Amino acid sequence: DGSITFHDKSRNRVYKLNDQTAKLFVRPRGWHLPEAHILIDGEPAIGCLVDFGLYFFHNYTKFRQTQGSGFGPFFYLPKMEHSREAKIWNSVFERAEKMARIERG
Repeated sequence: DGSITFHDKSRNRVYKLNDQTAKLFVRPRGWHLPEAHILIDGEPAIGCLVDFGLYFFHNYTKFRQTQGSGFGPFFYLPKMEHSREAKIWNSVFERAEKMARIERG
């Protein structure tokens, strides 16, 4: 059923998630930090885009199924230094939403 439950028989305790769980926010690393394990044309990939891409790719089906139910994806993008950075992220989000057929927003 998709739930996570564990029964510790030695202590006779059951561990499970609450009915309402906290929202998960993903915080991609800063633009200046590379991803050394993924190379594009011989150069390290931009780490924050790898963080976003991997998380979004592995979860977009669930996002599409639960859209409008208060489920993410939610991203925390700290310390933006310029409006150009916000425009780049907006473009990344729009392309990902379009690819995954998720309503804009």
